[in-house]
Amino acid sequence: MDFHESNFLNRKWRACFAQAIVCLLFLASATTGCVLPGKKQPGPDAHTSPHMGANVAAITPVTVPPALGKASLHADPNFMPPTGSGVVAIKPAAVRDGKASERDEFKPLIEAATKMDRFSFSCKSYTYKETYDRPDGRIAKTIYHYNAAKPPAERRAMVLLHNSPPTEKQKNAIAEGALKLYGKKKKRKEWIKALEANIKHGSCHMEALGNVLKYTFLTHHRSDYKFNRFYIKNEGYGVRQERRIEYMVDMSTGDLVDYKTIFCDGIRVRDTAGVELELLEIRRTFSHAPDCEMPLSTTYHVRLRTAAPVAEDGAKAEGAITGIGRDFKKVTCYDDRLRVDIGEGEVIGME
Repeated sequence: MDFHESNFLNRKWRACFAQAIVCLLFLASATTGCVLPGKKQPGPDAHTSPHMGANVAAITPVTVPPALGKASLHADPNFMPPTGSGVVAIKPAAVRDGKASERDEFKPLIEAATKMDRFSFSCKSYTYKETYDRPDGRIAKTIYHYNAAKPPAERRAMVLLHNSPPTEKQKNAIAEGALKLYGKKKKRKEWIKALEANIKHGSCHMEALGNVLKYTFLTHHRSDYKFNRFYIKNEGYGVRQERRIEYMVDMSTGDLVDYKTIFCDGIRVRDTAGVELELLEIRRTFSHAPDCEMPLSTTYHVRLRTAAPVAEDGAKAEGAITGIGRDFKKVTCYDDRLRVDIGEGEVIGME
């Protein structure tokens, strides 16, 4: 081997070594604060979202029922499932060419989401209490009774609005808002549509935790989030960023019992006082009774923090909005009460 050939090989070896280093650096920088269960966690010096905490901890795998057909699935190369057979990894490509409802793995979740759509758009009465624990330490409460059997302007009877009984001006504004919404076409499959988008665009882990099936999606497709505007200024926010979405289905009843969205970097919102905040997490839980169409209660929890630091060390203040729905009862819809069944008519006075 002459000098030129040796020098060429050395340069080639050094180039390969440099490429390997670049690849390793790229893989290290790709780690984010939002990960699926079982994915290798970043070290203490790596960049992670400070609000994620225990939400990204790996979960000990358990046995998945054979009926779920995990043997026919292929693990997503974008993440590493834990050792064992307790986690099923489903790639987006596995469902894009066919209907999600045709996959046995998703059927319990699809059936639970369908039940949620029936509940969401059913005519009901209930009591709702919402509390805003502001980042500055102050607390605001709103309480109202809702009854779909009443005319649109009277359906929401406010008891408290921001700690005080509502004024006539506030009552009129709420009634006018209800009248504007009345008659507008509503999407009757919001839960199913959101689930279909998560299945289509996100990677999914499914695991059995006792009698509960947990589905975890990691996705970044665009989605709209709506608020009732008691404490969040705008009603809707369009979001297109990485987020982790979790569904938990109780297999003993087939009901959805927990639904959570974790925003990896937070989304910017403003409260009604004009304070700019970062929305970190939205969680809804449902308590069900056997053979009961309506849940016993529902909870709605939003975790927030200030967008700007409030201390010299850069710390941000956290807040939360918590809503509790109780006393759910099925009622006859207002429109159905107005409907009259007309029988056979008899013509008179025409002779």
